[in-house]
Amino acid sequence: MLYGRVDDTSTITNMIERFNEEHPNINVVQESTPSGDARDSYVTRFAGRDDSFDIAQIDIVWTPEFASAGWIAPLNEYFTDSELDAFLPGPITGTSYDGQQYAIPRFTDAGILYYRKDLLEEEGLEPPTTFDELYTQAGLLQSNYDVSQGMTLQAQQYEGLICNILEYMWGNGGNVLDEDNNVVLHSEENIEALDFFAKLVKSNVTPSGVSSYVEEDARVPFNQADSAFQRNWFYVWGHVQAEDSPVKGKVGMAPMPVGPNGEESAATLGGWNMAINNFSNHKEEAATFIKYITNEEAQIENALNTGRLPTLKSVYNSEKVLEEYPHFEELYDVFINAKPRPVSPMYSQISEVMQREIHSVITGSKNSNEALRDAHNEIENMIN
Repeated sequence: MLYGRVDDTSTITNMIERFNEEHPNINVVQESTPSGDARDSYVTRFAGRDDSFDIAQIDIVWTPEFASAGWIAPLNEYFTDSELDAFLPGPITGTSYDGQQYAIPRFTDAGILYYRKDLLEEEGLEPPTTFDELYTQAGLLQSNYDVSQGMTLQAQQYEGLICNILEYMWGNGGNVLDEDNNVVLHSEENIEALDFFAKLVKSNVTPSGVSSYVEEDARVPFNQADSAFQRNWFYVWGHVQAEDSPVKGKVGMAPMPVGPNGEESAATLGGWNMAINNFSNHKEEAATFIKYITNEEAQIENALNTGRLPTLKSVYNSEKVLEEYPHFEELYDVFINAKPRPVSPMYSQISEVMQREIHSVITGSKNSNEALRDAHNEIENMIN
């Protein structure tokens, strides 16, 4: 049985070896694909009805596209409702389509606000909870301390830009699609959120080249004690806490701030998930393997060895995990409330439109109202 994976840790290799020993009638062979090439590789093989691989590790945003095309198998006959309810709701929602479960979350991710807790304590301040507090505190720390950047984030025209802006839109009461799949992008809440995001990106609080920043561009200066705040993913924690990190012990994590029209913080959901090739001749065996590497014991091992966020609720109560990552407990609400990007088989096209229009606001060629109006109309026509 062939498993197409995109993560390259020794942990999954060890799990596969143990699985094969414990299941002599099933032999799992792993095939590694770089994450940047994975989607194109899967699309090509699925389109050719390739049955030579059985399990695919897929990004959460691919689920509705692959499911609607009939490329991945529904999993409800292999996983009971109670088994699915044991997972965090965001990853389960993001891997469902048309009332069916099409993938099982292996590890998750969520957007987090990192901050220099030593500098905030020096000022007698708590981490920011609103848009205005974030902007003011970033400027204050930049002025008063030896950090050249108040905040770093991801603002290049790519998927990371959408992950960033959605947290401000959701955090201000906005959305892209409503519950009935109607486009609701051109709204006062979203215009206000994009106005703030553009103000942040264009100001002196963020570095001059931030409109071309991806994750590592944002992480490195923060890791080098040259930035007061940073929006990024959970992987950053391992870097800032490394023995040779200039900011080891000086960093805190907090939920993203809330806008003037918002009610609660929002984090964009990331993560990778296990799906079964619908053309496979070994679906039942594949489901057995997926259950094995997503059970509680496996998720505890994965969290401890790789620092990746578990998808089972129970793992956040594990004494072993909390001893290593005590912040899991205080940030549990962030992880459990993280929101998937629009669950649509057309998400790739929706994202491309939003990337282009939102970046046009950052570069100054359009204002927020114009960009969101144009994006709204194009996405609506596309869906219709």
